[in-house]
Amino acid sequence: MGPQSRGTLPGIVDGLGFGMTDLSPLSVLSVSKRPRVAVLVDGENIRAEHAGKIISKSLAFGDLMVRRVYGNMGNLKKWQDAPGFRLIHSGSGKNATDILLAVEAMSLVLTKQVDAVVIVSSDRDFTHLATNLRESGHLVVGMGESKASEAFRKACVRFEILPEMAVVDAVPKAIAVPPKALPQRSELDCHIRDLIHSVGIGGSIGIAKLGSLMRQKHNKVSADYGSATWSSYLRKCPDIYDFAANAGNPSVRLKHPYPQPHSVP
Repeated sequence: MGPQSRGTLPGIVDGLGFGMTDLSPLSVLSVSKRPRVAVLVDGENIRAEHAGKIISKSLAFGDLMVRRVYGNMGNLKKWQDAPGFRLIHSGSGKNATDILLAVEAMSLVLTKQVDAVVIVSSDRDFTHLATNLRESGHLVVGMGESKASEAFRKACVRFEILPEMAVVDAVPKAIAVPPKALPQRSELDCHIRDLIHSVGIGGSIGIAKLGSLMRQKHNKVSADYGSATWSSYLRKCPDIYDFAANAGNPSVRLKHPYPQPHSVP
């Protein structure tokens, strides 16, 4: 190394045994370390079934140095079975989980423990955190379900959507209800039915005519069945009869299409 090259970058490079052409961007990247990534999960907003997908997607951004799930421990029972995550109890106060996650994210970045942060939540409350991290020059990746707000997505440098998960909570199976059976008909109701089918007009019969035919054909009156009139008896059977109180000429029709008789007794 000549005296003119000492103390200069070319001289230093030559002394190390390689030329300036070796300092290409590709060669620098090949020897650089992967970014250190913190994965911070809002455990009260994201289901534990996403754990595997969260890790696989986050690995694309670097080495996962920190993997934490935040929430009230009473709400993180399923997350306890998810390997690879450290559970952080946030307490039960209002927005306690959001606040603790944000505080620890800023602490990790300011102490230079990580180079990138993955915020796993669909909650728009993390919009300000993502914006602050991005403006400070850090890679901030959002990760959540399709319901995540547009504001939170745009605040991140990149946003990854987690796949929709089928609900696995046990839901009682609906009990099949058999079709409602037709109301039981007494012998009297069978007589009324037969008269409606045989002499009724348009599927109905006048009450006065019904009473007259019941007396003539079957020797029956409404008083025999505890009703002062045929109208009052028919009103007591709303499951069988549709009673129409037409002014001066009340009538009745069958509510259900019972089979027509072959003959009138």
